[in-house]
Amino acid sequence: MSDSQNQTEDFSGDALLIQIDAFRDKAKQLQSLIGAKQKKVVALESLVKEREAALSEKEYKIAQLQRELDEKQEEADSLVTTVEAQVDRMLSSMRGDLVHLEKEISDKIAAGNQEEAQKLAEILSKVSDSIEEMKESLAEDPDALSLDDVRRELSDKIHSENVKVYRNLTDTVKELDHAEDMNVSMEMRYQSLKKRNTITTVFLIVEFIALVFVLLGVFHVITF
Repeated sequence: MSDSQNQTEDFSGDALLIQIDAFRDKAKQLQSLIGAKQKKVVALESLVKEREAALSEKEYKIAQLQRELDEKQEEADSLVTTVEAQVDRMLSSMRGDLVHLEKEISDKIAAGNQEEAQKLAEILSKVSDSIEEMKESLAEDPDALSLDDVRRELSDKIHSENVKVYRNLTDTVKELDHAEDMNVSMEMRYQSLKKRNTITTVFLIVEFIALVFVLLGVFHVITF
């Protein structure tokens, strides 16, 4: 009874030792697994830190780029504002120059027109004075009294319708020729009158031609 009991106790002790050894083996395996897990965790933590560091660096670079972009945008806005201001000033200056140029051109045109009008008035005045002188010289001769109307008509026509001078002179000569046929007794007077009229006509024609050429030159139709 005692030997059997001792054998049982020895068997129980061996079994316990086997269980303990098995438990230790499992504990070691578990410890190894835990160690491996911890290494993975450490590796993951290191990787996370690296990623965070890389992300932080990228965020920093992005933020830096954003600041640079903002600065460039501000510079561009400032440059655009400056250019717009310069363009506005330039346009304002050009408008002022154009207004000044337009006024200057208008003044020159007005001055030129006034000068041409003055020259024309002087020419007409000279022609009128010449005609008046002829009228006065012819009025002193009693035989020339019948020519006074012709001279007055010629003077008016030169002032109003210069183109019709030749026609009026021709009509006058024709009327005088017709008067010669009707009144032979006026032959001598008519010859004298015709001679004076011819001289006057020639002079007026010369004056008229000179006036035409001067007017054409004044209005730049012809150049001398």
